[in-house]
Amino acid sequence: MLFSVAGIPPLAGFYSKLGVLLVLLLQEQILLALIVVVFSCVACYFYVRLIKILFFNNVSTNILVGKNSMKGFEFCLAGSTLFVTLFLIKPEFLNNIAYFVTLFFLN
Repeated sequence: MLFSVAGIPPLAGFYSKLGVLLVLLLQEQILLALIVVVFSCVACYFYVRLIKILFFNNVSTNILVGKNSMKGFEFCLAGSTLFVTLFLIKPEFLNNIAYFVTLFFLN
């Protein structure tokens, strides 16, 4: 999930960032697109650093794999992972859902 938020392809977060960049480039907002790319790279560094801290540091204090892990946290993590995996396998399905939800709320 953190790789998706960082914008690593081919996960869902990458496609959302790519969509924003394409819209900016189509509207000839080059400077703003460059700023978005720079901030995205900085954010990617921090997300990858967070992954390193969570999964590769001392296991005894790790919230993800320790005895003290929260059941609600595990459910949210599993649901988010399922969503990202579904987007990776069948992206047009989720794009169609987003399109119809947008039409519903705009009308």
